Amino acid sequence: MALIEVYPAADQMQAGFANFKYQVIVGIPSVEFQRHMIRLRCFGETVYARITDTEVRLSVANEEILLTNENCIIGGDVSEENPVTAVFSLHCQSAIMKASHLTSRVWLLHSNSSLPFCMLNFPVGALGNLMFHFPSPEDGDET
Repeated sequence: MALIEVYPAADQMQAGFANFKYQVIVGIPSVEFQRHMIRLRCFGETVYARITDTEVRLSVANEEILLTNENCIIGGDVSEENPVTAVFSLHCQSAIMKASHLTSRVWLLHSNSSLPFCMLNFPVGALGNLMFHFPSPEDGDET
């Protein structure tokens, strides 16, 4: 049975994430992303990305990796005086790493709207995008 027959409105279904206004977007070459995530996973699961207009600091516990705008793309409403912190998890590292092998660049998007969240987006050409969504951690939640 075709998908359209099972879900008559499937062509109209959307998660709504494409309609969010993202405050910041960061593009990281996938090979570099893979190397950094493997290294950071040794120190914990929760990755904090502190983003300014010139750099991205990825950190887990006391381990930190610095990416500059020379080796990644940084865009959006962010500055040195107004940094943004995006938080995502490596709990499902295997799936994230497999998705990163399918693309040349991994995109980190952060929304600070009424529903704050972080998204890792892996464009895979004609197949579309693989997206991992991470809600903003609760105040005081360090897991």
